[in-house]
Amino acid sequence: MKKHWALLLGAVSLTIALISISAAAVLAEGALHPLVTRRASDTAALAYSIAQTGNVTATEVRIRGEDGTTLTAWWLSPKQANGRAVMACHGVADSAYGAMGYALLFLRNGYLVLAPNGRGHGDSQGYATYGVLESRDTVRWLNWMKDSGVNSAFGFGESLGASVLIESLAQGANFRAVVAE
Repeated sequence: MKKHWALLLGAVSLTIALISISAAAVLAEGALHPLVTRRASDTAALAYSIAQTGNVTATEVRIRGEDGTTLTAWWLSPKQANGRAVMACHGVADSAYGAMGYALLFLRNGYLVLAPNGRGHGDSQGYATYGVLESRDTVRWLNWMKDSGVNSAFGFGESLGASVLIESLAQGANFRAVVAE
């Protein structure tokens, strides 16, 4: 009888261990690849809609992260740009789509707007690292903006995007100002 209970206890322990390992794998996958419910075509449609509404041009742009990961963003340019730009950064499990909600405010005041997709978000490749690599990506985007003729760059971020902008300052990002929501 004792042997029967020992086998039952072993089977229950093994089952609990397997369930725990499976749950950990699912949680880790969800953390590294947040579920984004919007398609890239939705983001493109919004960018072109903003372009028509605001009399601006919308262009999808790509750069490579320092590890070779392809990163994407939307670059919105007003007809009468003032040489200043805002990098609008989205939160976790969102994409450039969410950050573009602020674009018209900036565009109407002559600012160029860059709305990047964070790693593992939107069309950008890679895994979300919650600021570890994204802060360096932000510096790369900032350099891309300066190479595109931007005189002064500002950062506007919500949630994860806000923390990434703040973390990028330690990586050498030289924004004129950062708004972290």
